[in-house]
Amino acid sequence: MTGWQKKLLLLGLAVLSFSFMQPAFASHGLIHDIKEELEPIGVNAYGIQEGDAEEDPRVVAIQVVRVFFSILGVVFIILLIWAGFTWMTSAGDEDKIATAKKTISAAVIGLIIIFVSYALATFILDTIICGTTGSC
Repeated sequence: MTGWQKKLLLLGLAVLSFSFMQPAFASHGLIHDIKEELEPIGVNAYGIQEGDAEEDPRVVAIQVVRVFFSILGVVFIILLIWAGFTWMTSAGDEDKIATAKKTISAAVIGLIIIFVSYALATFILDTIICGTTGSC
């Protein structure tokens, strides 16, 4: 590796490392101070403290369904990337290409099933909440 290639690599690594730096949260102290000042007002006026609210089981069910479908979406992306990698590295091997195509089609079918399931679950849970609370 020549000298200019090393310098270019070092510059690229420096730019890459600086691009992932987190911004400074200069307002953190101000937000913390405001929260400390307002917290006693809420406790005195309403008797509510942080963490006192009970979670509605229906809301918890909706959150669990959303997390579950998010995980399934990540699995879809991983399968799609894996199938694409298999296809790209197959070097013309028809068996690997056929396996990659089957994986891609299975992943797409799975994604369609995920969308339909999410729509159905959201509809059912919204209907339950609307029917039991009256707030539609």
